[in-house]
Amino acid sequence: MTFLSLFTDAVYLQPYLWLILMRANIRADMRVLYAAGAAAVALLLWTGFGAPPFTNDLIICYVLMVVYAGWRNRRGVPIRAICLAFILVFVNSYLWEFPIHVADFATNLDYGIQATQLLHLPPLYFLLSGYRPMLSLAPRRTAVYRVLGLWVLVSGAMIYCTLNPAGPTFAVNYALRWISLLVLLSLIGLAPIKLISGQGMLGVTDAPNTPT
Repeated sequence: MTFLSLFTDAVYLQPYLWLILMRANIRADMRVLYAAGAAAVALLLWTGFGAPPFTNDLIICYVLMVVYAGWRNRRGVPIRAICLAFILVFVNSYLWEFPIHVADFATNLDYGIQATQLLHLPPLYFLLSGYRPMLSLAPRRTAVYRVLGLWVLVSGAMIYCTLNPAGPTFAVNYALRWISLLVLLSLIGLAPIKLISGQGMLGVTDAPNTPT
């Protein structure tokens, strides 16, 4: 078993660790996430670590996305904000590529690759089904419109890059990743904190936010 295969397995398994920790009553500080993110980016830039498909610039992008996603939910319980950030960034790596996977499957009929990519979805199912009281969710209709709009944008960009292979495909690729993350963060966030008098952060209660 190669290092790359072990690294890939770790990437696909780590969301389940965050799902477990999201229920833990752990005191955390968002500054730990920010500091760890800065240290990770500096180390990646210094070492140039990366191996296809996880190139150095892609790993750096993921690190920055996790830090940003955590920052967006900084008003929530810190441990939940950190865990949710990792989970959403993992899901986002499939969300924005969905039209590309559909086109690839229609062209190559490769079931193996698509089955592997679908492994990005179970953490989202477990998050939405088992952690809803912790979350603030956009209305379903809003979610559908925004996701469909995102996929239309990705499809258009895919056509553009196909017709203009010498164009800024690298920049388009990363722009779409960030746009998709912004869409996802607008749909799924942490519910507001409600504190029980005298108990501080450990007295957090959850108020379900059920979309209509």
